[in-house]
Amino acid sequence: IFETKAFQEPMAGLDIETAARCELPILTILLNTSTMGGYGARMPVATERYGAAHLSGDYAAVAAGLGAYSERVAQPAEIVPAIRRAQKAMASGRPALLEFITAEERTVSEFA
Repeated sequence: IFETKAFQEPMAGLDIETAARCELPILTILLNTSTMGGYGARMPVATERYGAAHLSGDYAAVAAGLGAYSERVAQPAEIVPAIRRAQKAMASGRPALLEFITAEERTVSEFA
C-alpha cells in the first residue's frame, strides 16, 4: 500500500512495469490524498503561494500505460468490487493497481 507521494518515487512506479513485464501478479493499493503530507507545516509560504503540497495526476492511467490492470476508486462501496476485479486480472498473471481517492488525514499517530 502506497500513499500518493510514495508512488512518485521513480522506483515505485517502475516496479509496476517490471511486474507487468515479468507477469508477476502483485496488487498495489495507492491511497491518493492529492497532498504531500507535512509540507504545509514545513513549507508554509510555498504551500500557500504555489500549492507546493498539492498533487494531481491519474496514477491508475500511469499503471495501465505500464501494462497493469488498474482502476480509480472514489466511492467506498466500490472498494470490494474493485479488489475482486483486480484479483481476476491477477489470476491471469497481470499486476494490478487500485488507486483509492481519499482525503488528507491531518491527525498523526503519537505511537509512530
